[in-house]
Amino acid sequence: MIDFHVHPDYSIDGSGTIEEYAHRAVELGLTDVCFVPHFDSDPVRGESRMRLHGQLVPLTSDWMPYYLADIANAQRRYPGVRLHAGLEVGYAPELESWLSGILSRSQLDYVIGSVHMVDHLALSIEEEAREIFRRFSLGEIAQRYFEALGLAAESGLFDVIGHFDLYKRYGFVTHGAAVLEMHDGLAAPVLGAMARNGVGIEVNTAVLRHGHPDPYPSRALLAEARERGVSVVTVGSDAHRVAHLGAELERGVAFAHEAGFPVISRFSLRKAEPTSL
Repeated sequence: MIDFHVHPDYSIDGSGTIEEYAHRAVELGLTDVCFVPHFDSDPVRGESRMRLHGQLVPLTSDWMPYYLADIANAQRRYPGVRLHAGLEVGYAPELESWLSGILSRSQLDYVIGSVHMVDHLALSIEEEAREIFRRFSLGEIAQRYFEALGLAAESGLFDVIGHFDLYKRYGFVTHGAAVLEMHDGLAAPVLGAMARNGVGIEVNTAVLRHGHPDPYPSRALLAEARERGVSVVTVGSDAHRVAHLGAELERGVAFAHEAGFPVISRFSLRKAEPTSL
C-alpha cells in the first residue's frame, strides 16, 4: 500500500518529522510514502512560510536541501519503506512563471497541483471557507475554482491535480447536497485538459475521516475522469499528523478500481510508475 500525500513538519500546518512518519510507515506495512509539504504563496495574504527544524522560514529561503537530506537520512534508517520527495503546490495563475522556475530547479519525485484559494480565502480552513460561502454564490465559487483548476491542468507544472472537489468539505455544512452539483458543466473541460496534458488525479481520503461517504473527488467525478481519458491515479491520506498516515487508503484504492482505473501509480523523478495494488 502506498500513501502519496503526507505533510511532515516542513508544512506550516503539519506535525511529525520525516523520520517519525517513516517509522510509522514501516509499522503499518506501507511500501511507499511521498512527503508533500504545502508550498502556497499568496502575496495578498502576506509572506508565506515553511517550517525548518521548528522555526518558521520564508518560502523562498534555502530549506529544500535540508528537506531532501532528511528524506535521504530516514531512507537509510528505514529501508523497508520507499520514501519520496514531493510538494503540494497551491496554484494561482499569476504565480505560474515563478512556480515554473522553482520547480524546474527542484529534485523532486512528485508535484501535486491544488487550488486552495477563492478570492484569497482558503477553502481548506473552516472559518475562511464559511466566509467564501457567505460572500459568493455556489455558481460564482464553482466558476472561479474550476477556471483556476483548468489553468493548473494546462500549465505543465503538475503531475496530478489534488483534492479535485475540495470545496465540498465545508460547503456541505453550509449548503448541503447542493455543493455536490457545483461541478456540473465545469469539471468536464478540466478533466479533458488533464487527459490531454498527461496530468493524473489523486484519490484523497482525508474527507472520509470527516464523515463524508466519498473521497476527493467523488466517485462520480472519479469515474468521469477515467471516461474522459485521465489515465493516472494516485492515492493519499493527506495526513497532517503521524496518526493519520495510511488512513482509509484501502477504501481509496477500492474507489479508484471501481471507477475503472486498473492500477494505482507512484512517482519517481516526476515519472509515473504503476504499482500492483
